[in-house]
Amino acid sequence: MKKLRVLALMHDYMVPPEDVRGLDVVNALWQTEFDVITTLAAAGHDIYTLGLADELGPIRQAMDEVRPHVVFNLMEAFHEVATFDQNVVSYLELLRLHYTGCNPRGLILSRDKALAKKVLTYDGIPVPAFAIFPIGREVQRPARLAFPLIVKSLTQDASYGISQASVVTDDARLRERVVYIHERLGTDAIVEQYIEGRELYVGVIGNEQLHAYPVWEMKFANMPEGAHRIATERVKWSSAYQKKHGIHCGKARLQRAGMEEYLQFLATRVFHLLQMNGYGRIDIRLDGNGQPWVLEANANPQLAYGEDFAESAHHDGMPYEALLQQILKVGLQWGRPGGMNGSPDGLPSKKAAVRSQETPEGFAVFRLEARPPQIDGARTVWRPPAFLLPSDFSRSRYGISSVNWTSVVSPAVTVTVCGWPPSRSCQIDSSWVPGGTPSMVKLPSTPLTTPRSLLTTIQPRIHECESHSTRTTPGRRNGRVTCMPANGSAMLKSVRLRSS
Repeated sequence: MKKLRVLALMHDYMVPPEDVRGLDVVNALWQTEFDVITTLAAAGHDIYTLGLADELGPIRQAMDEVRPHVVFNLMEAFHEVATFDQNVVSYLELLRLHYTGCNPRGLILSRDKALAKKVLTYDGIPVPAFAIFPIGREVQRPARLAFPLIVKSLTQDASYGISQASVVTDDARLRERVVYIHERLGTDAIVEQYIEGRELYVGVIGNEQLHAYPVWEMKFANMPEGAHRIATERVKWSSAYQKKHGIHCGKARLQRAGMEEYLQFLATRVFHLLQMNGYGRIDIRLDGNGQPWVLEANANPQLAYGEDFAESAHHDGMPYEALLQQILKVGLQWGRPGGMNGSPDGLPSKKAAVRSQETPEGFAVFRLEARPPQIDGARTVWRPPAFLLPSDFSRSRYGISSVNWTSVVSPAVTVTVCGWPPSRSCQIDSSWVPGGTPSMVKLPSTPLTTPRSLLTTIQPRIHECESHSTRTTPGRRNGRVTCMPANGSAMLKSVRLRSS
Protein backbone atom coordinates (compact mmCIF):
# COMPACT_ATOMS: atom_id res chain seq x y z
CA MET A 1 0.00 0.00 0.00
CA LYS A 2 1.25 3.49 -0.82
CA LYS A 3 2.11 5.94 1.92
CA LEU A 4 -1.02 7.58 3.35
CA ARG A 5 -1.85 10.52 5.56
CA VAL A 6 -3.94 8.93 8.29
CA LEU A 7 -5.91 10.93 10.85
CA ALA A 8 -6.33 8.73 13.94
CA LEU A 9 -9.54 9.84 15.65
CA MET A 10 -9.90 8.91 19.34
CA HIS A 11 -11.22 10.10 22.69
CA ASP A 12 -9.11 12.89 24.13
CA TYR A 13 -8.34 10.85 27.26
CA MET A 14 -7.22 7.92 25.08
CA VAL A 15 -4.39 9.71 23.28
CA PRO A 16 -1.23 7.76 24.17
CA PRO A 17 1.67 9.67 25.73
CA GLU A 18 4.60 10.43 23.45
CA ASP A 19 7.01 8.64 25.78
CA VAL A 20 5.80 5.27 27.08
CA ARG A 21 9.03 4.17 28.69
CA GLY A 22 8.32 2.66 32.10
CA LEU A 23 4.56 2.41 31.41
CA ASP A 24 2.48 -0.78 31.27
CA VAL A 25 1.27 -0.46 27.70
CA VAL A 26 -0.41 -3.87 27.66
CA ASN A 27 -2.84 -2.97 30.44
CA ALA A 28 -3.19 0.72 29.62
CA LEU A 29 -6.60 2.13 28.73
CA TRP A 30 -5.09 3.46 25.51
CA GLN A 31 -3.53 0.14 24.43
CA THR A 32 -5.61 -0.09 21.24
CA GLU A 33 -4.83 3.49 20.22
CA PHE A 34 -1.13 2.95 20.89
CA ASP A 35 -1.02 -0.32 18.94
CA VAL A 36 -2.81 1.17 15.94
CA ILE A 37 -0.85 4.39 15.55
CA THR A 38 2.59 2.89 16.25
CA THR A 39 2.01 -0.04 13.89
CA LEU A 40 0.78 2.18 11.06
CA ALA A 41 3.65 4.62 11.61
CA ALA A 42 6.12 1.73 11.46
CA ALA A 43 4.48 0.69 8.18
CA GLY A 44 5.48 4.04 6.68
CA HIS A 45 2.28 6.07 6.94
CA ASP A 46 2.08 9.63 8.24
CA ILE A 47 -0.06 9.43 11.37
CA TYR A 48 -1.83 12.42 12.93
CA THR A 49 -3.69 11.88 16.20
CA LEU A 50 -6.77 13.88 17.16
CA GLY A 51 -8.39 13.55 20.57
CA LEU A 52 -12.07 14.53 20.64
CA ALA A 53 -13.97 15.72 23.71
CA ASP A 54 -17.45 17.14 23.10
CA GLU A 55 -17.02 19.15 19.89
CA LEU A 56 -16.77 18.11 16.25
CA GLY A 57 -15.14 21.31 15.04
CA PRO A 58 -11.57 19.99 15.50
CA ILE A 59 -12.27 17.37 12.83
CA ARG A 60 -12.95 20.06 10.24
CA GLN A 61 -9.86 21.97 11.35
CA ALA A 62 -7.69 18.83 11.10
CA MET A 63 -9.19 18.09 7.69
CA ASP A 64 -8.05 21.50 6.42
CA GLU A 65 -4.61 21.23 7.98
CA VAL A 66 -3.76 17.57 7.34
CA ARG A 67 -5.90 16.76 4.30
CA PRO A 68 -5.96 13.07 5.29
CA HIS A 69 -6.46 10.28 2.80
CA VAL A 70 -8.44 8.37 5.44
CA VAL A 71 -9.62 8.72 9.04
CA PHE A 72 -8.90 5.76 11.33
CA ASN A 73 -11.96 5.91 13.57
CA LEU A 74 -11.30 4.73 17.14
CA MET A 75 -14.25 6.55 18.75
CA GLU A 76 -16.62 4.38 20.78
CA ALA A 77 -18.93 7.18 21.96
CA PHE A 78 -19.30 10.95 21.84
CA HIS A 79 -19.92 13.25 24.77
CA GLU A 80 -19.69 10.03 26.83
CA VAL A 81 -22.89 8.71 25.19
CA ALA A 82 -22.29 5.34 23.52
CA THR A 83 -25.16 5.69 21.05
CA PHE A 84 -23.71 8.96 19.72
CA ASP A 85 -20.81 7.24 17.96
CA GLN A 86 -22.80 7.03 14.72
CA ASN A 87 -23.11 10.83 14.74
CA VAL A 88 -19.35 11.21 14.56
CA VAL A 89 -19.27 8.91 11.53
CA SER A 90 -22.17 10.80 9.95
CA TYR A 91 -20.12 13.97 10.29
CA LEU A 92 -17.19 12.28 8.55
CA GLU A 93 -19.52 11.37 5.70
CA LEU A 94 -20.86 14.92 5.49
CA LEU A 95 -17.25 16.07 5.10
CA ARG A 96 -16.80 13.40 2.39
CA LEU A 97 -13.91 11.84 4.28
CA HIS A 98 -12.91 8.22 3.89
CA TYR A 99 -12.92 6.43 7.24
CA THR A 100 -12.37 2.99 8.73
CA GLY A 101 -14.99 0.91 10.45
CA CYS A 102 -18.74 0.78 10.20
CA ASN A 103 -21.13 3.24 8.55
CA PRO A 104 -23.79 5.12 10.58
CA ARG A 105 -26.69 2.87 9.60
CA GLY A 106 -24.83 -0.28 10.52
CA LEU A 107 -23.83 1.26 13.86
CA ILE A 108 -27.44 2.10 14.67
CA LEU A 109 -28.79 -1.32 13.71
CA SER A 110 -26.11 -3.33 15.48
CA ARG A 111 -25.87 -1.14 18.61
CA ASP A 112 -29.53 -1.62 19.57
CA LYS A 113 -29.72 -5.31 20.49
CA ALA A 114 -33.51 -5.46 20.22
CA LEU A 115 -33.62 -3.70 16.86
CA ALA A 116 -30.90 -6.00 15.55
CA LYS A 117 -32.80 -9.09 16.73
CA LYS A 118 -35.99 -7.90 15.05
CA VAL A 119 -34.18 -7.42 11.75
CA LEU A 120 -32.48 -10.81 12.02
CA THR A 121 -35.68 -12.61 13.05
CA TYR A 122 -37.44 -11.21 9.98
CA ASP A 123 -34.83 -12.89 7.81
CA GLY A 124 -34.91 -16.23 9.61
CA ILE A 125 -31.67 -15.88 11.59
CA PRO A 126 -31.87 -17.89 14.84
CA VAL A 127 -31.81 -15.52 17.83
CA PRO A 128 -32.89 -16.13 21.45
CA ALA A 129 -36.38 -15.01 22.48
CA PHE A 130 -36.25 -11.60 24.16
CA ALA A 131 -38.18 -8.71 25.68
CA ILE A 132 -37.34 -5.05 26.34
CA PHE A 133 -37.77 -3.41 29.75
CA PRO A 134 -37.62 0.41 29.40
CA ILE A 135 -36.60 2.65 32.28
CA GLY A 136 -39.59 3.68 34.37
CA ARG A 137 -41.79 0.78 33.32
CA GLU A 138 -43.02 -2.02 35.56
CA VAL A 139 -41.00 -5.21 35.19
CA GLN A 140 -43.53 -7.78 34.03
CA ARG A 141 -42.16 -10.92 32.38
CA PRO A 142 -44.02 -12.04 29.24
CA ALA A 143 -45.39 -15.57 29.49
CA ARG A 144 -43.46 -16.58 26.38
CA LEU A 145 -40.13 -16.08 28.20
CA ALA A 146 -39.23 -19.09 30.31
CA PHE A 147 -36.40 -19.23 32.82
CA PRO A 148 -33.43 -19.18 32.85
CA LEU A 149 -33.04 -15.69 31.40
CA ILE A 150 -30.11 -13.30 31.06
CA VAL A 151 -30.41 -9.54 31.64
CA LYS A 152 -28.26 -7.06 29.69
CA SER A 153 -28.10 -3.40 28.77
CA LEU A 154 -30.02 -2.71 25.59
CA THR A 155 -27.29 -0.54 24.06
CA GLN A 156 -24.05 -0.92 26.02
CA ASP A 157 -21.42 -3.30 24.70
CA ALA A 158 -18.14 -4.74 26.03
CA SER A 159 -20.10 -6.80 28.62
CA TYR A 160 -20.72 -3.74 30.80
CA GLY A 161 -23.23 -4.64 33.49
CA ILE A 162 -22.97 -8.39 32.91
CA SER A 163 -22.04 -10.69 35.80
CA GLN A 164 -22.96 -14.14 37.08
CA ALA A 165 -26.01 -12.47 38.65
CA SER A 166 -27.22 -11.51 35.17
CA VAL A 167 -28.56 -15.05 34.69
CA VAL A 168 -31.83 -15.19 36.63
CA THR A 169 -34.15 -18.07 37.46
CA ASP A 170 -37.18 -16.38 39.04
CA ASP A 171 -39.22 -13.19 38.76
CA ALA A 172 -37.81 -11.59 41.91
CA ARG A 173 -34.22 -11.84 40.64
CA LEU A 174 -35.37 -10.69 37.21
CA ARG A 175 -36.87 -7.49 38.63
CA GLU A 176 -33.79 -6.90 40.77
CA ARG A 177 -31.42 -7.25 37.83
CA VAL A 178 -33.47 -5.08 35.48
CA VAL A 179 -33.52 -2.30 38.08
CA TYR A 180 -29.75 -2.71 38.43
CA ILE A 181 -29.27 -2.09 34.69
CA HIS A 182 -31.59 0.91 34.79
CA GLU A 183 -29.88 2.53 37.75
CA ARG A 184 -26.23 1.63 37.20
CA LEU A 185 -25.94 1.98 33.44
CA GLY A 186 -28.83 4.35 32.82
CA THR A 187 -30.13 2.35 29.85
CA ASP A 188 -33.13 0.21 29.04
CA ALA A 189 -32.69 -3.49 29.69
CA ILE A 190 -33.06 -6.41 27.32
CA VAL A 191 -33.93 -9.83 28.73
CA GLU A 192 -33.08 -12.86 26.60
CA GLN A 193 -33.57 -16.58 26.81
CA TYR A 194 -30.35 -17.90 28.30
CA ILE A 195 -28.65 -20.37 25.97
CA GLU A 196 -26.37 -22.85 27.68
CA GLY A 197 -23.48 -23.66 25.39
CA ARG A 198 -20.22 -22.50 23.85
CA GLU A 199 -19.26 -18.83 23.45
CA LEU A 200 -18.10 -18.28 19.86
CA TYR A 201 -16.95 -15.20 17.95
CA VAL A 202 -16.57 -14.70 14.20
CA GLY A 203 -14.62 -11.71 12.88
CA VAL A 204 -15.77 -10.26 9.55
CA ILE A 205 -14.05 -7.70 7.33
CA GLY A 206 -15.12 -6.02 4.10
CA ASN A 207 -17.80 -3.90 2.49
CA GLU A 208 -19.73 -5.79 -0.18
CA GLN A 209 -17.26 -8.65 -0.56
CA LEU A 210 -16.87 -10.04 2.95
CA HIS A 211 -14.30 -12.32 4.50
CA ALA A 212 -14.88 -14.20 7.76
CA TYR A 213 -11.94 -15.14 9.94
CA PRO A 214 -11.67 -18.50 11.75
CA VAL A 215 -14.24 -19.13 14.47
CA TRP A 216 -12.86 -18.10 17.84
CA GLU A 217 -14.00 -19.43 21.21
CA MET A 218 -13.86 -18.16 24.77
CA LYS A 219 -12.82 -21.19 26.83
CA PHE A 220 -13.46 -21.62 30.55
CA ALA A 221 -11.06 -24.14 32.06
CA ASN A 222 -11.42 -23.70 35.84
CA MET A 223 -14.78 -22.11 36.49
CA PRO A 224 -16.40 -22.89 39.88
CA GLU A 225 -19.09 -25.54 39.90
CA GLY A 226 -22.45 -24.05 39.00
CA ALA A 227 -20.95 -20.91 37.44
CA HIS A 228 -22.31 -19.87 34.07
CA ARG A 229 -19.81 -19.83 31.22
CA ILE A 230 -20.58 -16.37 29.94
CA ALA A 231 -18.50 -13.34 28.97
CA THR A 232 -19.03 -11.19 32.06
CA GLU A 233 -17.43 -7.81 32.65
CA ARG A 234 -14.75 -9.42 34.85
CA VAL A 235 -14.13 -12.20 32.35
CA LYS A 236 -13.42 -9.66 29.61
CA TRP A 237 -11.47 -7.03 31.50
CA SER A 238 -9.80 -8.57 34.57
CA SER A 239 -6.55 -10.34 33.71
CA ALA A 240 -6.32 -11.63 37.30
CA TYR A 241 -9.78 -13.20 37.04
CA GLN A 242 -8.91 -14.73 33.68
CA LYS A 243 -5.74 -16.26 35.07
CA LYS A 244 -7.47 -17.58 38.20
CA HIS A 245 -10.21 -19.39 36.28
CA GLY A 246 -8.22 -20.44 33.21
CA ILE A 247 -10.18 -18.24 30.82
CA HIS A 248 -8.64 -17.77 27.42
CA CYS A 249 -9.66 -17.45 23.79
CA GLY A 250 -8.48 -19.49 20.84
CA LYS A 251 -9.45 -21.31 17.68
CA ALA A 252 -12.70 -23.21 18.17
CA ARG A 253 -12.56 -26.96 17.71
CA LEU A 254 -15.79 -27.91 15.98
CA GLN A 255 -16.30 -31.62 15.47
CA ARG A 256 -19.28 -31.47 13.12
CA ALA A 257 -18.15 -31.39 9.50
CA GLY A 258 -18.95 -28.10 7.81
CA MET A 259 -19.92 -26.31 11.03
CA GLU A 260 -17.12 -23.76 10.94
CA GLU A 261 -17.91 -22.87 7.34
CA TYR A 262 -21.57 -22.52 8.21
CA LEU A 263 -20.85 -20.27 11.22
CA GLN A 264 -18.68 -18.08 9.00
CA PHE A 265 -21.46 -17.98 6.44
CA LEU A 266 -23.99 -17.12 9.16
CA ALA A 267 -21.75 -14.30 10.42
CA THR A 268 -21.44 -12.71 6.98
CA ARG A 269 -25.22 -12.91 6.52
CA VAL A 270 -25.77 -11.10 9.82
CA PHE A 271 -23.15 -8.53 8.80
CA HIS A 272 -24.99 -7.84 5.54
CA LEU A 273 -28.50 -7.87 7.02
CA LEU A 274 -27.55 -5.25 9.60
CA GLN A 275 -25.93 -3.23 6.79
CA MET A 276 -22.57 -3.23 8.51
CA ASN A 277 -19.26 -2.68 6.76
CA GLY A 278 -15.59 -2.22 7.57
CA TYR A 279 -14.88 -4.76 10.27
CA GLY A 280 -16.97 -6.38 12.99
CA ARG A 281 -17.48 -9.37 15.22
CA ILE A 282 -20.55 -11.59 15.44
CA ASP A 283 -21.17 -13.28 18.80
CA ILE A 284 -22.76 -16.73 18.58
CA ARG A 285 -23.86 -19.27 21.17
CA LEU A 286 -23.67 -22.94 20.13
CA ASP A 287 -26.03 -25.05 22.24
CA GLY A 288 -25.68 -28.71 23.19
CA ASN A 289 -27.65 -29.84 20.13
CA GLY A 290 -25.27 -28.10 17.75
CA GLN A 291 -27.73 -25.28 17.01
CA PRO A 292 -26.10 -21.83 16.65
CA TRP A 293 -27.86 -18.78 18.09
CA VAL A 294 -26.79 -15.27 17.13
CA LEU A 295 -26.46 -13.17 20.29
CA GLU A 296 -25.33 -9.83 18.89
CA ALA A 297 -23.25 -8.03 16.31
CA ASN A 298 -20.38 -5.76 17.29
CA ALA A 299 -19.29 -3.07 14.86
CA ASN A 300 -15.72 -1.81 15.27
CA PRO A 301 -14.70 -4.36 17.93
CA GLN A 302 -11.61 -4.22 20.13
CA LEU A 303 -8.64 -3.91 17.79
CA ALA A 304 -5.65 -4.11 20.12
CA TYR A 305 -2.74 -6.38 19.30
CA GLY A 306 -3.32 -9.82 20.80
CA GLU A 307 -7.10 -9.39 21.20
CA ASP A 308 -9.62 -11.80 19.68
CA PHE A 309 -10.20 -10.03 16.36
CA ALA A 310 -6.50 -9.56 15.64
CA GLU A 311 -5.62 -13.06 16.80
CA SER A 312 -8.24 -14.75 14.61
CA ALA A 313 -6.98 -12.73 11.63
CA HIS A 314 -3.40 -13.76 12.45
CA HIS A 315 -4.49 -17.41 12.57
CA ASP A 316 -5.90 -16.85 9.08
CA GLY A 317 -2.49 -15.73 7.84
CA MET A 318 -2.88 -11.98 8.33
CA PRO A 319 -0.40 -10.47 10.85
CA TYR A 320 -1.37 -7.37 12.82
CA GLU A 321 0.24 -4.87 10.47
CA ALA A 322 -1.38 -6.49 7.45
CA LEU A 323 -4.75 -6.45 9.24
CA LEU A 324 -4.54 -2.70 9.88
CA GLN A 325 -3.48 -2.14 6.28
CA GLN A 326 -6.50 -4.14 5.13
CA ILE A 327 -8.79 -2.08 7.36
CA LEU A 328 -7.39 1.07 5.76
CA LYS A 329 -7.95 -0.40 2.30
CA VAL A 330 -11.55 -1.32 3.10
CA GLY A 331 -12.13 2.19 4.46
CA LEU A 332 -10.76 3.78 1.30
CA GLN A 333 -13.02 1.57 -0.82
CA TRP A 334 -16.11 2.71 1.08
CA GLY A 335 -16.38 5.80 -1.05
CA ARG A 336 -20.11 6.32 -1.46
CA PRO A 337 -21.76 7.37 1.79
CA GLY A 338 -25.44 6.44 2.02
CA GLY A 339 -25.32 2.79 1.12
CA MET A 340 -23.47 0.08 -0.70
CA ASN A 341 -23.37 0.68 -4.44
CA GLY A 342 -25.07 4.02 -3.82
CA SER A 343 -28.53 2.42 -3.52
CA PRO A 344 -30.94 3.79 -0.89
CA ASP A 345 -31.23 0.52 1.03
CA GLY A 346 -27.66 -0.68 0.58
CA LEU A 347 -28.68 -3.45 -1.81
CA PRO A 348 -27.54 -3.96 -5.41
CA SER A 349 -29.92 -2.50 -7.95
CA LYS A 350 -29.25 -4.84 -10.87
CA LYS A 351 -31.77 -7.35 -12.19
CA ALA A 352 -32.23 -10.62 -10.36
CA ALA A 353 -29.43 -13.12 -10.76
CA VAL A 354 -28.18 -16.20 -9.01
CA ARG A 355 -24.54 -16.83 -8.30
CA SER A 356 -23.34 -20.28 -7.32
CA GLN A 357 -19.98 -21.23 -5.93
CA GLU A 358 -18.55 -24.03 -3.89
CA THR A 359 -18.08 -23.17 -0.23
CA PRO A 360 -16.77 -26.03 1.74
CA GLU A 361 -16.62 -29.27 -0.22
CA GLY A 362 -20.13 -30.52 -0.83
CA PHE A 363 -21.76 -27.16 -0.10
CA ALA A 364 -22.90 -24.34 -2.34
CA VAL A 365 -23.88 -20.74 -1.63
CA PHE A 366 -26.59 -19.10 -3.70
CA ARG A 367 -27.13 -15.36 -3.52
CA LEU A 368 -30.09 -13.59 -5.09
CA GLU A 369 -28.66 -10.23 -6.07
CA ALA A 370 -31.78 -8.13 -6.56
CA ARG A 371 -35.44 -8.04 -5.69
CA PRO A 372 -37.48 -10.42 -7.87
CA PRO A 373 -40.63 -9.02 -9.45
CA GLN A 374 -44.08 -9.87 -8.13
CA ILE A 375 -45.92 -12.59 -10.02
CA ASP A 376 -49.67 -12.80 -10.42
CA GLY A 377 -51.05 -15.62 -8.31
CA ALA A 378 -47.89 -16.36 -6.34
CA ARG A 379 -46.20 -14.49 -3.55
CA THR A 380 -42.51 -13.75 -3.99
CA VAL A 381 -40.05 -12.76 -1.29
CA TRP A 382 -36.56 -11.28 -1.03
CA ARG A 383 -35.28 -12.93 2.10
CA PRO A 384 -32.88 -14.42 2.85
CA PRO A 385 -30.38 -12.83 0.43
CA ALA A 386 -28.20 -15.93 0.56
CA PHE A 387 -28.48 -19.46 1.87
CA LEU A 388 -26.20 -22.45 2.35
CA LEU A 389 -27.13 -25.86 1.02
CA PRO A 390 -25.25 -29.00 2.08
CA SER A 391 -24.90 -31.90 -0.31
CA ASP A 392 -26.87 -34.54 1.62
CA PHE A 393 -30.35 -32.99 1.82
CA SER A 394 -32.16 -36.21 0.95
CA ARG A 395 -30.42 -38.39 3.53
CA SER A 396 -32.51 -39.64 6.40
CA ARG A 397 -30.31 -38.04 9.04
CA TYR A 398 -31.88 -34.70 8.12
CA GLY A 399 -35.37 -36.18 8.40
CA ILE A 400 -36.08 -36.02 4.66
CA SER A 401 -37.40 -39.06 2.87
CA SER A 402 -38.22 -37.70 -0.58
CA VAL A 403 -37.88 -34.64 -2.78
CA ASN A 404 -39.86 -34.31 -5.99
CA TRP A 405 -38.83 -31.83 -8.67
CA THR A 406 -41.05 -30.56 -11.46
CA SER A 407 -40.82 -27.85 -14.09
CA VAL A 408 -38.36 -24.99 -13.99
CA VAL A 409 -39.84 -21.51 -13.64
CA SER A 410 -38.55 -18.23 -15.03
CA PRO A 411 -35.19 -17.10 -13.61
CA ALA A 412 -36.90 -13.89 -12.47
CA VAL A 413 -39.22 -15.83 -10.16
CA THR A 414 -38.58 -16.86 -6.56
CA VAL A 415 -40.75 -19.72 -5.31
CA THR A 416 -41.13 -19.69 -1.54
CA VAL A 417 -40.80 -23.11 0.06
CA CYS A 418 -42.55 -23.36 3.40
CA GLY A 419 -41.46 -25.83 6.01
CA TRP A 420 -37.68 -26.05 5.77
CA PRO A 421 -35.93 -25.64 8.09
CA PRO A 422 -38.74 -27.03 10.30
CA SER A 423 -40.19 -24.36 12.59
CA ARG A 424 -43.10 -23.85 14.93
CA SER A 425 -44.70 -21.44 12.49
CA CYS A 426 -45.03 -24.34 10.06
CA GLN A 427 -46.38 -26.60 12.82
CA ILE A 428 -43.36 -28.89 12.72
CA ASP A 429 -41.57 -29.67 15.96
CA SER A 430 -37.90 -29.23 15.13
CA SER A 431 -36.60 -30.88 18.29
CA TRP A 432 -36.84 -34.36 16.80
CA VAL A 433 -34.40 -33.62 13.99
CA PRO A 434 -30.95 -35.11 14.79
CA GLY A 435 -28.52 -32.39 15.82
CA GLY A 436 -31.23 -29.78 16.33
CA THR A 437 -32.89 -27.68 13.67
CA PRO A 438 -30.87 -28.14 10.47
CA SER A 439 -29.67 -24.83 9.14
CA MET A 440 -28.57 -26.39 5.87
CA VAL A 441 -30.42 -28.32 3.17
CA LYS A 442 -29.43 -29.84 -0.16
CA LEU A 443 -30.68 -29.39 -3.67
CA PRO A 444 -29.92 -31.80 -6.53
CA SER A 445 -26.53 -31.39 -8.16
CA THR A 446 -27.80 -30.24 -11.56
CA PRO A 447 -29.08 -26.80 -10.46
CA LEU A 448 -25.71 -25.99 -8.94
CA THR A 449 -24.40 -25.21 -12.41
CA THR A 450 -27.65 -24.14 -14.06
CA PRO A 451 -28.86 -20.78 -12.71
CA ARG A 452 -32.21 -21.09 -14.52
CA SER A 453 -32.89 -24.26 -12.56
CA LEU A 454 -32.66 -22.69 -9.11
CA LEU A 455 -34.40 -19.64 -7.74
CA THR A 456 -35.89 -21.17 -4.61
CA THR A 457 -35.76 -19.24 -1.37
CA ILE A 458 -35.92 -21.40 1.73
CA GLN A 459 -38.36 -19.75 4.14
CA PRO A 460 -39.80 -21.29 7.33
CA ARG A 461 -42.72 -18.91 7.83
CA ILE A 462 -46.21 -20.31 7.30
CA HIS A 463 -47.65 -16.93 6.27
CA GLU A 464 -45.30 -16.93 3.29
CA CYS A 465 -47.21 -19.94 1.96
CA GLU A 466 -50.55 -18.16 1.69
CA SER A 467 -50.66 -18.72 -2.07
CA HIS A 468 -49.90 -22.43 -1.79
CA SER A 469 -52.50 -25.13 -1.74
CA THR A 470 -51.54 -27.33 1.20
CA ARG A 471 -49.86 -26.75 4.56
CA THR A 472 -48.30 -29.04 7.08
CA THR A 473 -50.74 -31.05 9.16
CA PRO A 474 -50.69 -29.33 12.58
CA GLY A 475 -49.35 -31.32 15.50
CA ARG A 476 -47.90 -34.16 13.44
CA ARG A 477 -44.29 -35.08 12.96
CA ASN A 478 -44.91 -37.07 9.81
CA GLY A 479 -46.32 -34.21 7.76
CA ARG A 480 -46.35 -33.18 4.15
CA VAL A 481 -45.40 -29.72 2.97
CA THR A 482 -46.66 -28.86 -0.50
CA CYS A 483 -45.72 -25.46 -1.86
CA MET A 484 -47.55 -25.03 -5.15
CA PRO A 485 -48.11 -21.51 -6.54
CA ALA A 486 -51.68 -20.78 -7.55
CA ASN A 487 -50.74 -20.68 -11.22
CA GLY A 488 -49.89 -24.39 -11.10
CA SER A 489 -46.14 -24.20 -11.81
CA ALA A 490 -43.70 -25.15 -9.11
CA MET A 491 -40.04 -25.85 -8.70
CA LEU A 492 -40.09 -27.79 -5.45
CA LYS A 493 -43.34 -29.70 -5.55
CA SER A 494 -43.23 -31.49 -2.23
CA VAL A 495 -41.05 -32.34 0.69
CA ARG A 496 -41.98 -35.22 2.97
CA LEU A 497 -40.70 -34.92 6.51
CA ARG A 498 -40.29 -38.14 8.42
CA SER A 499 -39.83 -38.62 12.12
CA SER A 500 -36.62 -40.20 13.35
